[in-house]
Order: sequence, then C-alpha cells, then structure tokens
Amino acid sequence: MAQFALLVVLLLLVTQPARADQYDFVLQFNNATEMNNDSVVTQHSSDGLPLPDHTMLVAMTRISNGQDVPGTFILISEPIDLSALHGHAKLYLEIDRDKCIARQVGCIVQSHAGGGLLQDIQFSPVYMGADMPWGNLQ
Repeated sequence: MAQFALLVVLLLLVTQPARADQYDFVLQFNNATEMNNDSVVTQHSSDGLPLPDHTMLVAMTRISNGQDVPGTFILISEPIDLSALHGHAKLYLEIDRDKCIARQVGCIVQSHAGGGLLQDIQFSPVYMGADMPWGNLQ
C-alpha cells in the first residue's frame, strides 16, 4: 500500500504544471548599496541578503555578444501586479509569466530596456517554471 501511495504522489508531482500565475519585476540599480537602501526592496527582503524565495539577484546579459548589461539587477516575483513595483522608478522590466509561458503578446507588461535591447537581453537565474522566450519577448 505504501508503494502505491508513493506512486500516486510521484504521478501528481510529474503531472502538475509548473507554477506560473506570477509577475516578475526586474529592477536595475547602479550598485548593491543603492539597491539595499531602497525601501521597496527592503520590504521584499529580510535583513538584506540573503533574499527570500521570491526575490533574487540576477545577471542581465546581451544575447548577441554575451556582455553584461551595466548595473545591479534584482528579480522580485509576486502573484499580483503590485503598484509599488509596477510604478517603481528603478523598474527595468515587468513580465507576466503566464503570458510568457503561453507565448502570448503582452508577456512584457512594461519595459525600460530601451530600443532594440529588449530582444537582445536575458537574465539568469530564473525561477523554475519560468519558460522565458529570450529573443522573442513581446
């Protein structure tokens, strides 16, 4: 019986879709000090670094040449479109993860990447289940 229960649990884990229903907010700061002094960032972290599960530092790179985009980037993931993050002065990119996974227009809620850079950037790490269409963000 225990083997059957384990099999059922494993099947449920394998057949469940990746958790999405999230908004990913990427904020860009000049340096880590500026980031750590930001009141919105400190609301999403506990005593500075290390950050909680829904917040992480990311590296932003250009796809075309692999060079880093200047700045210190932080990714904050929330289940709703928070106005404090949506209207943040340092917001670089806001992503609707469900739309990205479905490859739907509107995946990018807003971007301050500028010009053609949006199609030439990627960040890592990403959250498990965040299937981002790098080079084809819409």
